[in-house]
Amino acid sequence: MVKRDLETRFKKDAKYSQHVRNDVPGSDVKEYGSRGRTSSKGTFVRTLDYLGGGGLDALLTGGWTRIVKDRIDPVAWSFQYGLQRKTERQIWRHHFTITERNGHQSPFELPREKLAGTGASAIRLLTKAGIHVVGRDGAQKALVQFLHFKPKGEIVRMRRVGWALVGLHWIFVRPDEVISPPGMPQANHTNFVLDTTATRHGLHVAGTIGMVGRFYVLSRAALTPLTP
Repeated sequence: MVKRDLETRFKKDAKYSQHVRNDVPGSDVKEYGSRGRTSSKGTFVRTLDYLGGGGLDALLTGGWTRIVKDRIDPVAWSFQYGLQRKTERQIWRHHFTITERNGHQSPFELPREKLAGTGASAIRLLTKAGIHVVGRDGAQKALVQFLHFKPKGEIVRMRRVGWALVGLHWIFVRPDEVISPPGMPQANHTNFVLDTTATRHGLHVAGTIGMVGRFYVLSRAALTPLTP
């Protein structure tokens, strides 16, 4: 009888129905597929709503269950430069931004192979990083499904600093950024970064463009012969 009454109320008030079925606690809500959401309160997945067979918790929460106390926002997934995209040598990774309750953000990289099987290896890496996974039954399985979400963004991980040929254009890889020529066409949602495993680069950046220009002018002045 309660379910029938609720169904009648949902049909009469479309706005209330939309609120109960789509909203999650917190602010700045972002959607990832049809069953994943993040907000200032953490990471949520969609479960059965009350009319679909969920319990009282589903009635009070709209069918959304928090699986992680921290916010895990998928950013991109990445592959290594210089290797074929689909080979056994390629090391694909999922990239996330972790936002704690105090607003502090950290990047997090997860090797894709850690999600194989039950995804227990991925859960262990999250726990090791200090990410608060909810211990409720079924939460870890739902979290693994959430981590499988594939964002539109792609990252090409460069294995060393220096020059690299991408298509017909040369780019220069620095530890903090990748410099590309102005005329190089950029693929949608694709970024080039130095791989985190490439630690022995030996490159130090100092000075500014203005300093280089002044040094050039002084050098030319020093080389100009004096006239009587």
